[in-house]
Amino acid sequence: MAAHMSGIAATGREMPPMPARQGAWAIYQVFTTKDGGQPFIGVSSDQQWLRFLEELNLQKLREDRRSMM
Repeated sequence: MAAHMSGIAATGREMPPMPARQGAWAIYQVFTTKDGGQPFIGVSSDQQWLRFLEELNLQKLREDRRSMM
């Protein structure tokens, strides 16, 4: 996470989403919220993905094979 966020701070440019660049994980990115906050979300395993879906009440995505990493 530190390298990812340092790159944004050093260049002043948003990083493209993981599907648009090479990387190890599908979700590993800083997101901008509607009030200007910038949380970092990093999901780096299937187990973390399932927990992420549970925490955000998105269990329906578990049934969608496209959502599995």
